[in-house]
Amino acid sequence: MKSCSLCNDEQKQATVYDSRGRSVAIDGSSLVFVENYREYAGGMLQTQQSSLPINYCPMCGKRLEQGEE
Repeated sequence: MKSCSLCNDEQKQATVYDSRGRSVAIDGSSLVFVENYREYAGGMLQTQQSSLPINYCPMCGKRLEQGEE
């Protein structure tokens, strides 16, 4: 199965941006979201990161290789 731009094996870590401006990347077997936002106009830029454990790429359905446990 051919990989998509999110689970591309040739790149060290591929990043895709969604419609809300968040960056989405696969790191190991986790889907990582990073969002930059301002709480109010002129406020400091805040960064929020969250991750979700996954077994398959959400874009193309390719099974991700599991690391050593």
